[in-house]
Amino acid sequence: MMYVGLSELIGREVSDIGCGGQIIITAPIVRWLRINLAQRTEWAKAHPCFYLDMGVHHIEDLRIDLGIAQLVPMDLMERVGMFPPLRSGGRLDISRTAENHYSLLISPVPHRCPRRAATSLVA
Repeated sequence: MMYVGLSELIGREVSDIGCGGQIIITAPIVRWLRINLAQRTEWAKAHPCFYLDMGVHHIEDLRIDLGIAQLVPMDLMERVGMFPPLRSGGRLDISRTAENHYSLLISPVPHRCPRRAATSLVA
């Protein structure tokens, strides 16, 4: 199977801004993850993890801004501090407005969180 289009381009760009071993996800995936963690679904029980809001980042090649988070499996939580800042056009200070309310742009967390603050946890 071959993927083409915007989803494939976004996936490639998002994977390029992280470091080896770092799991970077976009806002739509965080919304799915947040629901599963909150509802303690079978998936959430089988995959204990948390995510860190990394804010909104500008992706120059695509000329878009993406809400980004880091997914951390509980077994790898000691690795969190090992990763340097993301390699993107930079974190943006963006608040949601009618003009920019787009599902990929908004930060994964509806409220502002300090950088690298854990936003969800499954025991």
